[in-house]
Amino acid sequence: MPSYYVLIIASRLHRSKGWVINQALSEYIEKQQPEQERRKQTLEAMESAAQGKVVDASEVHRWLNS
Repeated sequence: MPSYYVLIIASRLHRSKGWVINQALSEYIEKQQPEQERRKQTLEAMESAAQGKVVDASEVHRWLNS
């Protein structure tokens, strides 16, 4: 069924099915890059916290108020 929709889109855009698929894949990859970076940073932060590398809340509040 999805390939049917690809053919409809390709026809409307006067492009090939391959072009539509390449565009869709490029957009998907582009949107995934920031998500993958956030995931990497989250895992790194969790690892740091597990190792006890944390900042006391009072220090954070002092920094925020400075």
